[in-house]
Amino acid sequence: MKDRTQVFVMGSITLLTAVLIISIFAGRLNMETKASEEPVQVEEVQVEEVQPEMVLKEDVFITSDSSYFDDALFIGDSRTVGLCEYGTLKNADYFASTGMSVYKLWNEKLSVEDVGKVSLHELLNIKRYGKIYIMLGINELGYKIEKTIAENEEMIRKIKGQQPEATIYLCANLHVTKTRSDRDELINNKMIDRFNRKLETLTDNKGIYYIDVNEEFDDENGNLRAECTSDDVHVYAKYYQDWSEWLCKNTVQRGNE
Repeated sequence: MKDRTQVFVMGSITLLTAVLIISIFAGRLNMETKASEEPVQVEEVQVEEVQPEMVLKEDVFITSDSSYFDDALFIGDSRTVGLCEYGTLKNADYFASTGMSVYKLWNEKLSVEDVGKVSLHELLNIKRYGKIYIMLGINELGYKIEKTIAENEEMIRKIKGQQPEATIYLCANLHVTKTRSDRDELINNKMIDRFNRKLETLTDNKGIYYIDVNEEFDDENGNLRAECTSDDVHVYAKYYQDWSEWLCKNTVQRGNE
């Protein structure tokens, strides 16, 4: 009887031990399962937005209406006087006189509409211009070309110093007729072309541009057409309207505009 009791007790202990072990294992398993079911916290990463680099457009020649010249100044000689008197760009200012040259430019005082009689230096201090057209050279052909180009370079430096935001157009000198070119040792198309090529070297296409209206008035040989002039040098009044229209078709749109 005693032996049976001992066996029963031992069996009970073994059974309880087994139950305890199973309970502990089941508890751990349950805890691990719950842990695995808990949501995983993912750290939020801030992604910096990358702004695309601004690409500036290139400067391009476009056609503009006459309002483009609302803030324009034309500087020049007798041909510019003709553009002022007979052209259609009446909204622009003109600082021009017959016989004007780069050598006289800073010493002359001329009448400018709505301003009065002023020097170029005074004018550039009084008004702010968006575009400045320079048409000089025909009266300088008797000087050494290197000296004249140096004077033009200095002129540009001075103008940019007073009008740093202005777009500057260096305008090619108009050709003369074949008749004038063949008989004149100074004012001939060979000399004019030589000067124009040198003038073009002063441009950078980044605020200073070269434009050449000769394509509007030349014949097939590069001479001013005889029917356009009475004196072999200046075009008839009616052609200044064509010149004005040509200028409208050859304006620069800056890349940052």
